[in-house]
Amino acid sequence: MEPCDEECSSKGIPTHLHQLGRPVVSGFSSDELLYCRFKFPEADLTSVIKFNRMSVNRGKFSESPDDVLWNDKAGGRYENFGVVQFQVSALQGRWDHPNDKQFPVSYRLEPEHQPERCNYPHSEVVTIEFNRETGTSTSVSKIKPSSVKLEIREHLQNFVTIALPIERSGETLPVEPTR
Repeated sequence: MEPCDEECSSKGIPTHLHQLGRPVVSGFSSDELLYCRFKFPEADLTSVIKFNRMSVNRGKFSESPDDVLWNDKAGGRYENFGVVQFQVSALQGRWDHPNDKQFPVSYRLEPEHQPERCNYPHSEVVTIEFNRETGTSTSVSKIKPSSVKLEIREHLQNFVTIALPIERSGETLPVEPTR
């Protein structure tokens, strides 16, 4: 019998998602998939992209994109959600502040594995601000100005695809967000 965490099992969370003392794994390969759930209705796929520590599941530790639909806090599954996917390589890039002389900063996105008790694949996409003057990097929750945020969204829209259509009460809805 496969080992399990009783608290996670009582929530109905599949055993393969239980952390069970497994360590944080920092390395991500560029072709590893990241899965992110989105609530119906979203205006478009890029609105799924969040810049304040976007929650995702690592494909490396998931059996399928469906794993991101388990509610590891309250138990059960998220309803009226779909799943998008993108490769870690989609996060590669550097986006500079448009007023380079006054604000010598660049932004980049990085995945961080942050397992949770009942969701070992849990990770976050973190925004890093790099100050080219001081050489320091800081994790930030806001990207300013919004034109830089728009640039990043436009870049990512080329890589985000639907992995699972929206489900409601076990029934697949025919509506999918547009790009």
